[in-house]
Amino acid sequence: MTRTRRKTDDPALLLKNYGFTPRKALKLFVFSLFFSSLGMLILAFWIHVSFYSLARNLSGEMLQTFSHLNSIYTNDTLYNGNLLDSERYPFEIKKKIGPKDLTLSSHQPLVRVKGQKRQLSDNIYEVRFVNVWKQPSDRILK
Repeated sequence: MTRTRRKTDDPALLLKNYGFTPRKALKLFVFSLFFSSLGMLILAFWIHVSFYSLARNLSGEMLQTFSHLNSIYTNDTLYNGNLLDSERYPFEIKKKIGPKDLTLSSHQPLVRVKGQKRQLSDNIYEVRFVNVWKQPSDRILK
């Protein structure tokens, strides 16, 4: 025996005669949720938690990125055993840029060097430079 649905079994149809639809019920629920003190408290807490978790995740990712960048320069000890000599080459920073600065007369002349390279491992090489040209003053004194 199959039971037929009556018109009064569906609550939406019961209230339809009074102009009450599911969409109006949703509007009323949202209105009561947002304008009640409990609804505002839940909304404020949800916004606070979401912003807090976003800020925490973002700061954690930034810290991890900066620590990886820092470890590239500080924890790279593969070259320490093979480094023969390190020397800083200071470069002049010109404040005025003009035609006089484009000439090479104000800078030291380039020195021709001969290089020798020896492979220590897959990606580490030992490089030695030998000065080929000697200064004219060295030739005169000898």
